[in-house]
Amino acid sequence: MFQLVWDCTLEQEATNHVRTCPASAARTSTNGENFHRVSSANLQFYRDGVKDAVVAWWKVYRFYPVPRQTYTTSHSAVSSYTQVGANMLYHICL
Repeated sequence: MFQLVWDCTLEQEATNHVRTCPASAARTSTNGENFHRVSSANLQFYRDGVKDAVVAWWKVYRFYPVPRQTYTTSHSAVSSYTQVGANMLYHICL
């Protein structure tokens, strides 16, 4: 298992980006982005919204479970998976 490292710079960049309330992926971004909107009115805790988003992003993979298949962002049906799950993440920010 890889050791995860908290990245405070990434946390601040993500926070600043979310505050702009983007409606689509940034064309110049060097980071992968996913969009899943959750109404905070229906959440007891914000972490529940994060969980909903992660579950939605990974759910796509279950619909296309081809062994040894390499997915890229050009596969539009699985683009959310390729942004979240296709790479091994060492730095985290939630």
